[in-house]
Amino acid sequence: MKQLEKIYWWDPTGMATWHDMEAIKRLEPARCVTIAEVIHETADWIVTSASHSNIEGAETEYADITVLPKGCITLRQPYIEKEHTINDLADKQQ
Repeated sequence: MKQLEKIYWWDPTGMATWHDMEAIKRLEPARCVTIAEVIHETADWIVTSASHSNIEGAETEYADITVLPKGCITLRQPYIEKEHTINDLADKQQ
């Protein structure tokens, strides 16, 4: 498995209905965070996958794919998940 990344990015938004100028001026893109593997990268965009198959003997397949233009990305950093013990998980279920 490739290193997971935490990627902060702006998602363009829009409205399809009529609005006055004051409402339009209040619009802004949505702030988003993605935690996923970067499975492909070009000079202009990255392709992430949040899910993949892990079937022995079969070719890996990917799902939950997102293509992010690099101009929308504000920060990329390695994502380090805390290791949990079985006791940690049992405590959360109580």
